[in-house]
Formats: sequence, C-alpha cells, structure tokens
Amino acid sequence: MRIRREDLERNIASKERRKESEFLLYTDFEQYLSDRYFYDNPDRDFSGKDCFPLIEFKSEYSEHIWYRFHMNDREFEVGKMPSEDCSSRFRNIYLTDTKAINPWKYGTCYGICSEENNSILILPYFNSVRFYELFNVFVCTTSFEDTVDPETFLEQMYYFDEKGRFIKQEKRGNIGLFPDIAVIDNEVIEIELDGFNVDEVYRYNLFVVCIIDSDHVVRKQVIDNTGNYILDKAYLDVIVRTAEETIFAVDENEIICFDIEGNKKRTYPGFNHIDEVVENGLRIGKKSEKKTDFSIINFNGEQLLKQTYDFVEKCSMSKNFKIFQGNWYSSTGYTDEIDPEIEIVQAKLNKIRTDISVHRFHTNGKWGIINESEEIILPGIYSWIEEISENTFLLNEGGRLLRCSKCIDEWDLDNVDKLIIHGGKWFTYNVLNAKFEATEIEYNSNNFINSVYKIE
Repeated sequence: MRIRREDLERNIASKERRKESEFLLYTDFEQYLSDRYFYDNPDRDFSGKDCFPLIEFKSEYSEHIWYRFHMNDREFEVGKMPSEDCSSRFRNIYLTDTKAINPWKYGTCYGICSEENNSILILPYFNSVRFYELFNVFVCTTSFEDTVDPETFLEQMYYFDEKGRFIKQEKRGNIGLFPDIAVIDNEVIEIELDGFNVDEVYRYNLFVVCIIDSDHVVRKQVIDNTGNYILDKAYLDVIVRTAEETIFAVDENEIICFDIEGNKKRTYPGFNHIDEVVENGLRIGKKSEKKTDFSIINFNGEQLLKQTYDFVEKCSMSKNFKIFQGNWYSSTGYTDEIDPEIEIVQAKLNKIRTDISVHRFHTNGKWGIINESEEIILPGIYSWIEEISENTFLLNEGGRLLRCSKCIDEWDLDNVDKLIIHGGKWFTYNVLNAKFEATEIEYNSNNFINSVYKIE
C-alpha cells in the first residue's frame, strides 16, 4: 500500500514531538535553572568535561557525526550546527533522532556546547539560543508551547553567561541589537537604555544613539550602559574606534577627536565630512557646494597629510599616498546618450564572464604619487596608478576610467563596485631606481588587482 505524503509528514511530526517530550519528561527544567543559578555559583564553570561530556558516534542510518550524552541515567542524542552568533568557542546543539530519515530536521530543542571541552554548556531546552559576544551572555527562548503571550507576543527569555550559569528570566519582545545585561569580570552589569534609538553597539558600555534635534536634523551621540552622554553634545556624524580608544565627531565646521572618556584630543578646523573609513585611518573632507578637498588622519587622530587634495588614498604596501588632481565627480562630458565605448567594454567582458556590468564614471583629472612628507614621486599626469609592490607602481597613460559592478550574490543581488580602466598604454615604475618600463596587461577573467579591473 502506498503511503500518502500527508501521512508521512504527520508521522515525522509525531516522532519529533515524542523525541522532544522524552527529553523533557526525564529532566527537571526548573531544577536545572536552580542548580546553575549565577549568584549561588560565583566560582563555578559548567563548561567542564565532567558536566555533560559529548560522546561522538556514527549512526548506521546516516553518514553524519552525532553525539550522545547522559542525564538521569538516560541517553540522548544531539547534533551540532554552526551559528553566526556564536564565537568559535561554542556551537549550537539540537536534539535529534538518528534513526529518522532526515534526523537533522528533528531538532527544535536547542542548546550550546563548549568546543574546547566537547561538553554541553547549556542543555537543549530552548527553541532559540543567541550569543551576544560583546556582553558575554546567551539569550534563550523556551520551546514550551505556553511561552508566548498571545496578547503581547512577548517571549519567555532566559539569560546565561559563558560559564553556563543561569542569571535571570523575563518576558520580553525582540531583543534586537543587545540584551539588557552583561557579565563583565564575573559581575552582572545592567544595560539601561530605554527610550534611546541605538544605532551602533561597540561594547557593553559604549553605544552610538540617534537624536533628532529641534530642526529635525538627525544627530549622533555616544552613551554608556546607563544612558549617560559621553560627548559634550550630539554631532552630525560619529565614528568610534574601540581598539585605539578614540571617537571622531563631525560638526558643521570642524571634526573633533575625543578619547573614549569624552575628552578632546585634537580638532581639525574647516573639515566637515568623513568620507570613508580607509586602511589604518579616515579620509576626511572640506565639503562645499562646488567641491571637496580631502586629507587623511589615522585612528589615533594624527593628521598624516598637512595639505588637502582633490582625492587621496593611502597606499597599502608602502608609506606613500595616491592623489588625484582634478574633479573626482565631474559633470563635464555628461550626456544621456548611449556611450559606444561602454558597449565595447561590456561586449569584451561578456566573452569571458557575465557577472560584471560596466557604467560611466565621470572624472576629470589625473593621478600621481606623493610620499609621507608630501614630496612628489610621480606627477599627476596618469589615467590610473596601481601599487603592485612596496616600491613598484603600475601606470596607465591615455586610458579611460569607468565604473563597474560585480555581482557577488546572485540570490540577493548583492554587488560590489569596482573601477575599470580601458585602453591606454601601461608602464611599471620602480621608485628605487626611478625606472619606467613598458608592460603588457594580461586580459583574463580574474584580472582584478586591488580595486581596478584592467581590460584591453
């Protein structure tokens, strides 16, 4: 007799419920929480091998690796799965039935294991587990049917620390960016930010929030875990660098560098724009209606260049800088008409790959190289310059700079923008011997060097 698909699915669901019920039936959830209560176990670490060690085995029904553990003289089986929320020290585990056709689909009770000791840190009682690394806590929601309030849609949430100790439980909606407690140096710290619109989380006691002023302009302020302001006022933009313990704030007519306590370290008069976080620093600008002049400061707040440039970026292999002289965003030559050269370039690319689309890029200027003392190494006369080693640059003369977008995720249609140089003559230049040499550029499907795709 043929089994209907509906009956098979019902049978699978029934097995799943029975497997979960078996575990929950022979364990006491409330006693488990009581035994691991944080304040009763100030010196305990429940991640040890002697708590709930996992024993690896292979099922005759599956090629996957599964794990057994014992509780109350009974044996249960779990599988492991990676989680984006967990660090490499932890992995998610889920109850399973290795005799099932698709055993990995049976896990709706989740927990956490310690990878270092291959032991269970948090037992698989929960329908979700999320780790907040900046706060050193796990937030779990239970798998019991009565945990969601049908009127408020609040879930029952349980908080554990990295040692597997239970801290508290509460009914709460979606946590979002952060929980309301952190465990720091074996102490539970409250996070009290009700009423704040948190934009970025940097540490358990360092947040950037958005504030709308009386002119309906969105500004940013830095606060601690109790909602105290760190900066003297709200700014147009804020960049926090926890590694260097610096904060950069953009005002109308200056950029200010603060330390992490809110004390002013340096100011940059006339600069009013942070263009981009670049390698080892920030590109800052003096932005006006007509143009923007750029400079670079490092994350400690030191201004690396005393002058400003139409565009500038730090070389990644040396202490030199690549500068652009001209109009980086130019309207010169703009037209709605079809650009024949773009069609030619697109046709060439299509022969070898289909994930790149070519677009116009309106620049009116040339590239050069300066050293850290702002002395000219290469004058600003080149269509493109690429650093290929600490002392060697690849130069293009007479080519056209275009923009292209490369698809990196066909499902979500995510793409990354690159620059593309078409035509012209190519040279290499060695800084040590000041020697130019003509060179050929290989034309293939992977011809990206740093940020530019070269095509002949």
